[in-house]
Amino acid sequence: MPIRTDDTLIGLHGHCTIEEAEALFEILRTIDEPVFDLAATVTLHTAIVQLIMASRGVVRNIPDDPVLAACFRDCRAA
Repeated sequence: MPIRTDDTLIGLHGHCTIEEAEALFEILRTIDEPVFDLAATVTLHTAIVQLIMASRGVVRNIPDDPVLAACFRDCRAA
C-alpha cells in the first residue's frame, strides 16, 4: 500500500496510481490538518496531486521529481 498514516501524517510511497485516490480521499475526510511526507514518492497520479492541494495540508518533504516538486512548492511547512 503506497499510503501510510500516523495520526495527521500521511506518507505516500513509490508509485501512487489512480487506485489510491479514493483511499486518500477517505483518509482526508478524517483529518482536519493533514501533513504529507512525499519524500519516498516516485510518481503521483494527477488526482492524488489535486487531493493533496485541495486539502490545504502541509507538505513536509517534496518528491525528487522536479515537476512534482514545483506543484508542491507553496504547500511546504514554514
